[in-house]
Amino acid sequence: MRARLLAVAVSWCVASCGPPESAPSPQGCALRGSLTAASTASRVVAIGTNYLSGTAWSVDGTGAARALPLGATGDTVVRPLGGVTAVLNRMPGVADNVTLLEPRDGALALVCQVPLVRASERSINTWANPHDVLALDDRTLLVARYNLPSLAVVDVPSGAVVRTVDLAAYRGRAALPNPDAMLRVGDRIYVTLQRLDDVLHPQRGMLVQIDAATMAVTATLELPFANPTGALQRAVDGTTLLAMFGWYDTVGDGGVVALDLRGATPSVASVVLREDDPAVLGNVDGVAVVDGATLVLKVPAERTAGMNIAETRFVRYDLASHRSTVLLRRGIWTGAVPVVLGGMVFIGDPGEGPGHAGAGVRRFTAAGDALPGVAAVGVEMFPYDLRAAP
Repeated sequence: MRARLLAVAVSWCVASCGPPESAPSPQGCALRGSLTAASTASRVVAIGTNYLSGTAWSVDGTGAARALPLGATGDTVVRPLGGVTAVLNRMPGVADNVTLLEPRDGALALVCQVPLVRASERSINTWANPHDVLALDDRTLLVARYNLPSLAVVDVPSGAVVRTVDLAAYRGRAALPNPDAMLRVGDRIYVTLQRLDDVLHPQRGMLVQIDAATMAVTATLELPFANPTGALQRAVDGTTLLAMFGWYDTVGDGGVVALDLRGATPSVASVVLREDDPAVLGNVDGVAVVDGATLVLKVPAERTAGMNIAETRFVRYDLASHRSTVLLRRGIWTGAVPVVLGGMVFIGDPGEGPGHAGAGVRRFTAAGDALPGVAAVGVEMFPYDLRAAP
């Protein structure tokens, strides 16, 4: 799960949010819109959670929010795909599927829900734990399944997993390859592998390159640190940035890496920053690109006894001076990575205390100035996932 430190707690959560207004179609996914249509992001979709239930909200540039009927659970992430919204439900025994929704007749309708574990795979694991999804074309999805040793290829019209892409050979000494995030660059697809080995000194993460037409693995790249996490972010200079937190128990074993994905095979262009940089000094498990000179980082403190993380900072980092400014500091861990949209930075504020007082989505200018207001994401809920959406 994305919230690795809370994986045990999440595993027994139950859903408390009803489904959207339409029932799933037993015949498959009869979409009216396109999964691949070019669109411009104009808002942020926020998933709220208390690890027992979930909510979903749309937040625009003014800070106004409205509820979305996405059927969110306690461990849900959302991925806008063209004119369609894909929801990855990651609750064992409750949802654990990809749900597709699209606007119909002025409302958001649930078109279908696709189970992500085939019958032949149930001896390996009955829980897929999907972490990311890409639309290969208007009838095919590729899903990263964290708890299985392969990616799932979903045929949208039939609403079924029709084949898999085997990644078991790249797990190293881990039990599973643990695919986390995906990015398409032309005719190539890149997948980050966390390759958790459940020891205090985890192995380095890996990037796998896949041919989009054949689904064959064509190259691999061992990454500089352990635990690549979150989206692959395009930088202004043409490289792709990736946050790697190493291990939550240790500060200094991770950072932000720039990858060059423009050639025939991927390479590490540079280590942009390390966690032991005096301007950072924390685990980096989220990065957003403001412009060519500035990043926003999510920086949790070291994990302490009892799996606790006592502080999370959201930091504006200047690449030229290596100086930072703290935008927000909270005494709790949060899953939401900052989003930059239209020159504005959206940050998921986890709030304070057992009731998450003050939690919601906050906005900052590109210069780091806080804008008034906070968009709440439900009573005693805090943001777990933020995504830019049309």
